[in-house]
Amino acid sequence: MRNATKKQPVRPNLELGSLVVCTRATAVCDLGEVGVVYEVYERGEGDPDGDDGFSIIFSSGLHDGWSWSDVPIALRPLGEIDYSIQGYVFKNVGVLAADWRGGVFSKAFENARRVLTLQSGAPCGSSRVH
Repeated sequence: MRNATKKQPVRPNLELGSLVVCTRATAVCDLGEVGVVYEVYERGEGDPDGDDGFSIIFSSGLHDGWSWSDVPIALRPLGEIDYSIQGYVFKNVGVLAADWRGGVFSKAFENARRVLTLQSGAPCGSSRVH
């Protein structure tokens, strides 16, 4: 009998600027709503995932922290990075809300919608994400 080894699922590399879409409604995102990772943080020892956490803001302006175990439940990484927020530094939720109102993440949301359209096979403009 062969030794069966359990394969670990491949985890996409989520980093600052990673684009995501909600695959089910949650308290912070609606089904099909796009979001962008605005912070990657260390979850610390004792974390069952043993990995980083991700802060994501959605097009509605709602935001939350996510772990790897949360991702398959409600998110689908789009496999693209939006470089318009590279260098963004999270300070606090008040500044985050002001940045959202000021349009800091607008380009990322627009690009996420474009990527979704391209992935669905519908005709759209350029696939390049800036």
